[in-house]
Amino acid sequence: MRYIKVMLIVFLASLVLIWLFNQTTNKTVSPKSKRLDCQSKSTTFEKVYDKNLTIEAQELLTTGNYIIKSEIEKSTYSKSTLFDNISKEDIQMITKKQIDEYVENQTDKEKKLLVSYYTRENDPDDPGKKTKKSKQYAGYLVFEFKLNNKTIYKIQTDFNDKKGKDIEDRIVCTIKSFLTIGHIK
Repeated sequence: MRYIKVMLIVFLASLVLIWLFNQTTNKTVSPKSKRLDCQSKSTTFEKVYDKNLTIEAQELLTTGNYIIKSEIEKSTYSKSTLFDNISKEDIQMITKKQIDEYVENQTDKEKKLLVSYYTRENDPDDPGKKTKKSKQYAGYLVFEFKLNNKTIYKIQTDFNDKKGKDIEDRIVCTIKSFLTIGHIK
């Protein structure tokens, strides 16, 4: 009987220690959590898909070894006005300019990081939008950073200006967010 009590105490103590270890080492970040102050300026979600490739991907970006692929999506139920004020090419130039701010030692490598993103104009007349809040923002940007056709990092951030005047600020935050993966504020 004494042997069973000792085994039970050891077993319960082991469970508590394992739980405590998991609580202190498992720092899973919620997609809604804000690592950087700039992410709090608008609704922003981010997810790291492959932590092992982030350093290589960041290095490719900061050495100028990247390709940009962009798309736009106009509203369909409402009259589209956003892209009368800012074009796909304008957004691509802003993106390239902001990335190039971080390029330090430009070296040509065979491997390239794909920076794929789209700009979507909000469609407040969309029958699927039910809340008042979902009709207030002007649109959002979704950026994916890919290496070898594998998504490493993805971020979505809203912009609020109907003419897209805050898109540059959101792109600045997106690039900064990608380059600070693994760094805590």
